[in-house]
Order: sequence, then C-alpha cells, then structure tokens
Amino acid sequence: MAMADVKASLAGAYAAGERPTFVSVLPSGYDEIWKMHGVMLVVPIVPPDAPTALQFALRLRRDALISGICENCEATFAIKIEAEVLDVPLAGLFFPHRITCPGNDASTKKMLQGYRQAKHDEKFDLASAAASERLREDAGSNGVELDAAEFGDRIEQRIAELLSPPVPVCEHLESDPDQVWSTFIAHADWKCDACWEQERQEVLRTGTKFDAIEEFTCDLCRRYAPKSIAKLVIRHGIFLLRGGACARCQAHEASQRAIDATVSGGN
Repeated sequence: MAMADVKASLAGAYAAGERPTFVSVLPSGYDEIWKMHGVMLVVPIVPPDAPTALQFALRLRRDALISGICENCEATFAIKIEAEVLDVPLAGLFFPHRITCPGNDASTKKMLQGYRQAKHDEKFDLASAAASERLREDAGSNGVELDAAEFGDRIEQRIAELLSPPVPVCEHLESDPDQVWSTFIAHADWKCDACWEQERQEVLRTGTKFDAIEEFTCDLCRRYAPKSIAKLVIRHGIFLLRGGACARCQAHEASQRAIDATVSGGN
C-alpha cells in the first residue's frame, strides 16, 4: 500500500468517526501497537513511573492518535511507513505539534530518551549486582571465581567472540537484554537465569555437557588436565561465563590475587 493510500485511508477512517484499537505491547516494553483501517500504528506507552511532564506529553499524543487531532494545538496526523508485516503496513503516526504544545516532538523526545536511559541504567546496575551474586554462588567453596578486569584482555576478547552473530540467545534475553547473561566459555549459547537453571538441571541429569576432551580442557590455557580441573566462573558486567580451570591456572590466579592484595595494602 502506497503512503498516499495509507494517508487517505486513515483520513477517511478518522472522518467517519473510527478510532484505533489496541493490539499489543511490543517485546521491548516501550511501545504499543494499535490498528485502524488495516494499518498498524506504533505509539509509546505512558510509563506510570515517568515524570509528570513526560506522562502528560505522552497522554496528549496518545489522545491525538485516538481522536485524530491534538486537543491542545489542533495538530492533525501525518504518517511515516516504517515497514510491512505480513503485507500490513507498519506506520509511525506522528502529529506536527506546535513548539508551544507540551506534546511537541523535540521536548517529548528528549524527555523520553532521558527516561529510557535512566531505566536502562537502573536495570543494568541491578543485573550487574545479580551477576556478582551469581558469581559467588556458582563458584562455591571449591571453585575459582574471576572478574574479567582481574584477568585481562583475553576474557573480554572471548566474550566478544561469544557475542558475535549469529549467536544463540534465549527469547527472554532477546526481549529484555538488561539481565544476567550466562553461557559456557567453550560454547556460545546465551541464556537468562531461568533458562540457565534448566540447562544446569539437564547437565546434572545427563552427567555432562561436552565430550570427554573438552570436559577436561582448561578454559583459560586450553591445556588438557583431567586430574585437576576445578569449576571456573567469570563475570564481566552482566555476563557470566562458566567452565573449568586447571591446577596451574588456579595457582596463577591465587598468586596474582595475593600480589594484588599486597599492592593494594601498600597503598
């Protein structure tokens, strides 16, 4: 459907007294999909914890979407076709609100970006704290726990490799990435906490995840060490990597921690 046809269809629908109907919230949790006269419309949600000015601006814009005109500045709709889903146009509906209108694009966009960034930062900090807690829980009394910053660039490089597309990611991380990400160091298959627990239970049930060689290969130095592999958990921000460390790497990590403690104490 051409843009001119979409505009004409919506204009006729509004003139006839039709109103958009709510369809669903997008997986991001930030936007909703509404539908009118065969056209899907995207509109930001009104967050209940947003600042009052932002809530008012978004409600004003939502009311304009529903009625076809801004009650404050009398702006009428314009559209931009973003894509098509199953041959149905997915359009961004916007109103050229006057600069003095509380719902104008510039101020609303700035407030909305600030709100979403603050929420992202908050969720990331919570996920990072949760990952730190998982690090201590998963390593246990006989494991080796590392923070990526303590082991250097190799861990960051490995995380980058594990995140390189195409990489399997559970549906929960796809819809909400600001949570703990878990995978095995030797295998890119990122999972959220719930999916990771299912994975862990499956490993406990079957007895192993990898073949005999990989199962007893150190994930730090890649040396085969069937008699000395200990559980290894590495955290980098919200990312947790699980694997095994040989006795030599365990000893190196222990000595490095002692050196770091001495240097820190000296300062």
